[in-house]
Amino acid sequence: MENKNRFCPKCGEKIELGSVFCSNCGYNLKSEQENRNISSSSKKDDKTTLYTCLGWVCAVVSLFLVPLLFGAGGVVFGYLLSTKKATKNRGIILIIFSVAFALLGIIIGAAIGFSEF
Repeated sequence: MENKNRFCPKCGEKIELGSVFCSNCGYNLKSEQENRNISSSSKKDDKTTLYTCLGWVCAVVSLFLVPLLFGAGGVVFGYLLSTKKATKNRGIILIIFSVAFALLGIIIGAAIGFSEF
């Protein structure tokens, strides 16, 4: 049998499932659910922002230092972004630029290495 009751987070009174307000204290139960949704979506956005920033840092650093390592890092972060539907395009763009910057970093490193002889 399904439980049709829950408890108010403010006063602890038993309330029916689907109620918008607590019948005892008047607490707005709907705003609590909205706060949970906002909280969970901001955590996802934080991870997306982190992956995007780290991916671009890796891509740019691959122009100057250890292109294969940092280029691969940019590709990994781009892949992590591309697995989600909302950030797929951002991830693909990051992958393309990471590979291009890594190749350019290898060319720059080779040119600097040959110019020292």
